[in-house]
Amino acid sequence: MGADYIYTYVDIGESLDYFVQDANAFINDASDKVLARLMHMIYDEAEYDDARIILFNLIEAFHEVVVNARDIALLEVKDSIVVFTGGYSWGDDPTDSFDIVMSIKDITREMEKANA
Repeated sequence: MGADYIYTYVDIGESLDYFVQDANAFINDASDKVLARLMHMIYDEAEYDDARIILFNLIEAFHEVVVNARDIALLEVKDSIVVFTGGYSWGDDPTDSFDIVMSIKDITREMEKANA
């Protein structure tokens, strides 16, 4: 049996800076229920005393990954930036950036729910 090709992506809108501002504002205003859901999705833990700080740090780390990582691609699709990463996997993450992009995708899903 060989390796599988897996990928993930997240649409961050028109700019990285606007996305970081919007994500931080969302986390800052999120209810405890939303924070618990995010912590459970991202870290398999529902309760952390400092969930907001952990999520703020995750967003900051994502910014650094987008600016500096070599294992992602930035694709422009209909005036929106899509952060893409992927590769072959033998059961682990295919790239160093894979897990953080997946985590940010969870946050964007919650942001979309809040804006619906």
